Amino acid sequence: VYEPGSIMKAVTGAAWLNEGLGTPSSTVSAEHGTWAYAGRVLHDHVTGPIDITTAIKKSSNIVTAKLALQLGDNRLYRYFRAFNFGSKFGFDLPGESRGLLVHPSNKVRWTKITPTRISIRQGIAVTALQMISAYSCIANDGAMMKPYLISSFEKDGKVIKEFEPTILNGAICSKSTAKSAQRALRSVVEKGTGRIYV
Repeated sequence: VYEPGSIMKAVTGAAWLNEGLGTPSSTVSAEHGTWAYAGRVLHDHVTGPIDITTAIKKSSNIVTAKLALQLGDNRLYRYFRAFNFGSKFGFDLPGESRGLLVHPSNKVRWTKITPTRISIRQGIAVTALQMISAYSCIANDGAMMKPYLISSFEKDGKVIKEFEPTILNGAICSKSTAKSAQRALRSVVEKGTGRIYV
């Protein structure tokens, strides 16, 4: 397991959009590049009011943290669990970890500052499988698929068992939310902080 880094920001943004708290063009202030909350300071390399697409494109810490606060502890946690953070898929190979996601009821480990940090990458631990699945869910228009390694078993040239794609827990977000997140993520590598390596 590992701290996932800024790729958590798209998950937070998708949850915020799906809850109807705003649109991709809604603006939130990144302040002057610093923002204090609960006695702790967050830094950012973007400043002023920016729209949600730009916040994802430019990987804004402050805007993402503010989106998490608007979602609230329980909704943020519920979306992260829906994206399968903090639980196992029941994958085909042994050794799968559930990662680390603290429940908001744990007042020792989930503090006032927690949503502003797990939404941007800190205080949460994930597996590569969980992260790939979360992004695949966005790419699949909101459908979380059960990952599997083997498509079928054969014996003497005949298929004796076959595995089919399976959707887990229905749609996590609406198709329109997923499309908005896809456009924002595309902009990360076209105009933002990401790079395409060939």
